[in-house]
Amino acid sequence: MITISDIRFVSVHQGTFNQWSRRCNKLRKHLVYVSYFYLLYVITCGLKVATQFAYRRTKWRSDGSDQTNHNFGIFDTRN
Repeated sequence: MITISDIRFVSVHQGTFNQWSRRCNKLRKHLVYVSYFYLLYVITCGLKVATQFAYRRTKWRSDGSDQTNHNFGIFDTRN
């Protein structure tokens, strides 16, 4: 037979469970936002590094000192 103390115990624990689940949901949302911002940061840093690398390669080529073309042999284009 269910007594009033059992019902009170269940309702108290249900309330604390609801509080914890709300806290966990808030924490989960914050973690999702933080992970999105981190992903955005990684992508922008990667693009920055890639564009700097491409800029350096084109700068070398435009200087006349071609430091990127080291494939001599059948692909030798020197006269």
